[in-house]
Amino acid sequence: MMRTLLAAAAILGLGASVDQARAALVGYELSYSATNFSSIGPAPIDPAQGVFRIVFDDATGAFDETAGITLVSGNLPLASALGFTYFAPGGPLIIGGIADSVLGVLAGTDDFSLLIDGLGTATPSASNLNYATSTTGEVFVSNAISLTVTPLAVAVPEPASLLLAGAGLCGMGLARRRRRAR
Repeated sequence: MMRTLLAAAAILGLGASVDQARAALVGYELSYSATNFSSIGPAPIDPAQGVFRIVFDDATGAFDETAGITLVSGNLPLASALGFTYFAPGGPLIIGGIADSVLGVLAGTDDFSLLIDGLGTATPSASNLNYATSTTGEVFVSNAISLTVTPLAVAVPEPASLLLAGAGLCGMGLARRRRRAR
């Protein structure tokens, strides 16, 4: 009986740690508008606007991750996959094309990079938007960015619940089997 209780406690502890690890998933809808771009020539797109939905684990970092991010709308050209880099915990989030990594934009490519600070705080802000087009050969930079952040409800997968239920049923079956054997 004591072994059964210890095994159940160990399984409960394992299940609790799995739930805690998965509880760091966060989701946001990010809407931005950037104006007053600087470069050698005039910016072909001003204002630059877009909306993204993103879900990621706030407790771990990510580099050029393409899973969990969706472009809802936007007026900047993008010739590569959309991705993000996140410096966890609580670090900046960078969204953009992954042609040259989301950390940079190459002139002459259809690409962009948006830096967001303080996501998950009361005052998130976008501090830098760079974009390039294949037609101009220039990189356009704006620090005049308005950002709206809307938290999304994220369904947290609960594999630990199934594990606990299965372990409980197995334990009950074993206990019943032992009683019958006596």
